[in-house]
Amino acid sequence: MSPLSENELDDLVARERERGIKPLTEWSAIAAQLRAEGLIRKSDRPSLVSTTTWMRIAASLLLVAGGIAIGRYTARSSPQSNAVASAPTTNASNANFASAEEAWSVLNRAGEEYQRASAYLSANNTNVPMPSSPSMYRTRLAALDNVMSDMRAALQEAPQDPVINQYYLATVGAREATLRQLGTTLPPGAKLNRF
Repeated sequence: MSPLSENELDDLVARERERGIKPLTEWSAIAAQLRAEGLIRKSDRPSLVSTTTWMRIAASLLLVAGGIAIGRYTARSSPQSNAVASAPTTNASNANFASAEEAWSVLNRAGEEYQRASAYLSANNTNVPMPSSPSMYRTRLAALDNVMSDMRAALQEAPQDPVINQYYLATVGAREATLRQLGTTLPPGAKLNRF
């Protein structure tokens, strides 16, 4: 069959509408044709809700009850759920610190260790290729300078915020490590005059 033009399609639609027969997309037209062919018959008993509706409701209830039973069974026997259930729940406000000073001390010590580890890895990690040109270091330094600038501005607004302080210190450490790395790529006797 060849493709129809838009005008031919419009003509077909108009002729179909003029026939006066219910379209086959309506159940009443389909059911009448099926009854005439003997494929379906009219039900003799009137019912408010058909048998298929009750079967659907029963199947839905069975699925929900089965899902609940299986979920409870697997949650009870799962080793992960036992570990979670037996894990002690601690409030963040009393996480094994005797005072705020002790918590600050631990946080600062962790920050210093992080910076040392980061500097060591950046200098000695042979699995990750180091940038080969000074321009890559300059790009990193520019990004770190932007972060430091934003952190300084945030520190002016909230100088006691521990998160901002730690990000600032980590950025300073990363910048210093990058400057050391950049120094190793320069020719002997060359000095950094900016950054």
